[in-house]
Amino acid sequence: MKSALIILYVSLSCSYLMAFNSDLEKADDYFNDRKNINSLNKAKKIYENIINKTKNKEEKIYAFDRYARLTFLEAQLAPYIWGTPVKNASSLFERSIDLSAKISKESLGYETPEYVYWRAVFIGLWASTASKLALTFKSYLIFDMINLIKTGLQKYPNFDDGGFYLLQAGIKIRSRALKIIKIYNPEEAIILLDKTRNNYTSYLLKAEAQYALSLKNEAKNTLETGILNLEENLASKNINSLSELESLATLYLLKESLRTMNFSSYELHKL
Repeated sequence: MKSALIILYVSLSCSYLMAFNSDLEKADDYFNDRKNINSLNKAKKIYENIINKTKNKEEKIYAFDRYARLTFLEAQLAPYIWGTPVKNASSLFERSIDLSAKISKESLGYETPEYVYWRAVFIGLWASTASKLALTFKSYLIFDMINLIKTGLQKYPNFDDGGFYLLQAGIKIRSRALKIIKIYNPEEAIILLDKTRNNYTSYLLKAEAQYALSLKNEAKNTLETGILNLEENLASKNINSLSELESLATLYLLKESLRTMNFSSYELHKL
């Protein structure tokens, strides 16, 4: 009887795992069609269900990473993909911050770069869209973000093509109005951005830092170099499939920045 129960338990466990693997395949199919907003939403829904319900830690981490990439795409790049800004971006970021707890060290028993990176990303994005009252009420999140970036730079500097360097540089460039922290420093941002590899957003941030320092010719050269390199890699399909659509949007932003030398306002045109 005992052996029969063990066999039944193992059989049920395997069926459960196979079901989630099947769900992951379905979500990944939608993910690959993420330029279609309906596919993006369907993928997010399946990934979130997996994040909340699967007992398999690797599946949970994988699903959260994909969910995070879709949320970033949906909220940040919507104007350049679908021609209109997303509504309630702040709530999307808050939802992602909450979901990140599912792959925290406390939940999994070990630390993952996906948790450290994406939680920091979404806190930063939330801070850029939240009200002053919300920022005051949840100021602890800002310091959480700073500590997460510090951890990422120490332990996972190459994650997502040097993403932690971008995060650190970003808050040094775009934190002038965020008085809760005093780390605005475009000079240091440029040094950090020179350490990134194959991340074309670094050209945009570096040009923004140079422009803030009144180095307009240098900013123009940085944008032109970024556009040339990105166009060549897109043409030769030498772009990670995870970031292909994001790279197209980055190319759009590089060109708009070069055209207007404005890093905070862009005309809305679909890609």
